[in-house]
Amino acid sequence: MKFLLAGNPNCGKTTLFNALTGLNERVGNYSGVTVSLKEGVYKKDKSITFTDIPGAYSTATLSVDDTVAITALKTIKCDGIIVVVDGTKLERSLYFVCELLRLKKPITVAVNFYDELVKNGINVDFDALSKALGVPVIGISAKRNINLDKLIKLVVKNVAPPKADNSIFTLEYIKKVVDGCVNYKKTKAETITEKLDKVLLSKAGYLILALALFITFYVSDKVGGFISGYLDKLFDLAINSVSTLIAKKYGLYVLSDFITDGVLKGAFSVIGFLPNVLVVFIFLSFFEYTGYTARIAFLMEKLLSSVGLSGKSIMPFIISCGCTVTGVMATKIIEDSSKRNRTALLTAFMPCSAKLVVINYLATIISPYPYIITVSIYLLSILLICVLGSIFSKTGVYGSGDFGFLMELPTFRTPTVKDVFRVLSEKVKSFLIKAGSIIAITNIIIWVLSSFSFKFNYVGSLSGGMLKEISRYILFIFKPLGFLGWEAVASLFSGIFAREGIVSALSGVNLDRCFLNDFSAYGFLAFVSFYPPCLSAIISVKNLIGKKYKLIFPIIVWFITAYFVALIINFLGLLFYKNILIFFVVLGLFFLCFLAFCIKIAYGKKTQIFYKKTAK
Repeated sequence: MKFLLAGNPNCGKTTLFNALTGLNERVGNYSGVTVSLKEGVYKKDKSITFTDIPGAYSTATLSVDDTVAITALKTIKCDGIIVVVDGTKLERSLYFVCELLRLKKPITVAVNFYDELVKNGINVDFDALSKALGVPVIGISAKRNINLDKLIKLVVKNVAPPKADNSIFTLEYIKKVVDGCVNYKKTKAETITEKLDKVLLSKAGYLILALALFITFYVSDKVGGFISGYLDKLFDLAINSVSTLIAKKYGLYVLSDFITDGVLKGAFSVIGFLPNVLVVFIFLSFFEYTGYTARIAFLMEKLLSSVGLSGKSIMPFIISCGCTVTGVMATKIIEDSSKRNRTALLTAFMPCSAKLVVINYLATIISPYPYIITVSIYLLSILLICVLGSIFSKTGVYGSGDFGFLMELPTFRTPTVKDVFRVLSEKVKSFLIKAGSIIAITNIIIWVLSSFSFKFNYVGSLSGGMLKEISRYILFIFKPLGFLGWEAVASLFSGIFAREGIVSALSGVNLDRCFLNDFSAYGFLAFVSFYPPCLSAIISVKNLIGKKYKLIFPIIVWFITAYFVALIINFLGLLFYKNILIFFVVLGLFFLCFLAFCIKIAYGKKTQIFYKKTAK
């Protein structure tokens, strides 16, 4: 038997899917988390399968998510549909249920957050609600595993399509049903949410957001960096032991060089920065689960809309901090195709976890305050996104559109340890698999290129081999940026396959002769952050934008932007000489002015908060 899981965003649909199937699909307290169909087998009965479809508010489609959801509901053959609704916002949720009743498919309504209703003394007459809708209704808690077995028994028995007259399902009828079946009163979570929103959605919200980002990277540097230091020592000991065993004991110097430089150093250098990345993932997961990410979107809506993007663009940008590929996929929540395509192109400017590895590596060398450099790269990314977004909008790149901004501000919820651990395990697994596959292959290719001459004679990885000659040939292009060593150029080849490969390529290299000064090294960080992303991300952008728009345009934009940013930074380095502290003071003052400008734009006009009008 096959059943579809449908519902509004933030209703707990994917949480229910995970509870029923035992899978670990991504969940979050904001819309657009599920951007494609996910299928899983019921863990207690392998003959039953569930398909999790993207959240939608109505069958009147707007976004790509809505289109995917409604198309799936209308075309996929199934034995029934489980419609998950938010019990704390029943009136709004039931409107979508009534639209789905017109599909004439067996429907079971699962009223989620039943535990919160009981806790807050809210009584729902499920029998009366079932009678009014003409379909089975049951209260559940996907998070607490309450009544899930009863839900499945009810779903399996419900094989008949609804018989109710669709013409009666008006907004007035739904309101009347809710008033008769629910003794609604404001929950404690809703009261706390309203109080928090008065602060988080005010002008102070921008300062809170800046502080939250600063704390994230400060803790990542201090806690993650502390653990990484011990991992590096452990890895160095392991590499030296392997090298001694193979080279000195068995006399296999080429094999020793291959294993240590071509395989182990690359993999270990990436894994060594896992603690830093893990801390960032913890904070981002917390923002997602609590509902703070939706508040960030609300804060950024006016600023982003003024530069030709959508407030929802902030979500792909935040998700891109984990992986650019998933960030590009998340742009499907944006209704306007022009803003969606522009957002997809600009997500590549956000430092992903792979770029963060390179940033952390070089930041600790450039400055005694590496977290300041890390934050500055993120601020530069935001600035570039605003500038380029505005240019694209004014020049009509990818067309133009004028969709309004509509987004739910969900009730703040407390994430469980299980929820956070699920996301972290998924991220760590993805990170390690990538380190063990793409990066390993990249390192081997780079090792071969740097260890053999064009005549394919072994010359040792320290000599540079073919890679050195190729890099020297094109080095003149990068000299205006302050990149003086061929190693810096060679590492950029590794970065095209996977950014983490840059760390392994620069490992053990004397960076003083690679860059003109600390400013050019900082410019190199900016170049690495903004030049064309990894091949997987480039393909994702191509698939989203389609054949109508040539892929060469985004690649040119990425490369030219990275080049000019690094060029400007190197020029500032010549002005400030080697006092990078003065540079960061000036940069800090500039971004304070930029923040003030953002606040001015954001509060130039009023934006209504609709969630307060949809409390039921």
